Amino acid sequence: MFTTFLRYFPALAAEYASSSIEVDFTSHHFRHTLNTLLDEGGLSDLLQTEWFGRTNPRDTKAYQHTSREKRALMLREDIKKGLVGGLLAEQLKVVPVEVQDAILKARIQAVHDVGTGICVHNFSQTPCERHLQCSADCKDYVWVKDDKGRLDEQKRQYALTALARKNAEKQLSSNK
Repeated sequence: MFTTFLRYFPALAAEYASSSIEVDFTSHHFRHTLNTLLDEGGLSDLLQTEWFGRTNPRDTKAYQHTSREKRALMLREDIKKGLVGGLLAEQLKVVPVEVQDAILKARIQAVHDVGTGICVHNFSQTPCERHLQCSADCKDYVWVKDDKGRLDEQKRQYALTALARKNAEKQLSSNK
């Protein structure tokens, strides 16, 4: 069925779309488009990974092409709904409702996924004062509450850090 659609796609595009549209569209392009729409619709990365039958959740990120502006808008909306934690979200709770949009628009111009959370620092203005050592104490670091994928990433990083510490202590005690 999809291959039939692809066969007629160039003729449909020529008839109903502008002449500048690219008609070289494959099923792989469709996967990218579908992944982007699911991401913009709010489906978690973990569910997208499972739905597409991928084994590594990081592979899903390569298929998501949501624009920078759209990601910033989505995050601003999530903060207003109370779905996001962090210093920025806490500060916004004491700000009058009529100025919250202006503050969010000024503060959130960039959205960077840092694995365990989201960095909203605008690197085009200033470099990161924490040298990308993101933590809950950073004013530019926020996280989506109840995000299982990010929680799993935090657990993974904690386990790696605990193992590295244990190995370092073992190495130190064996050198004495």
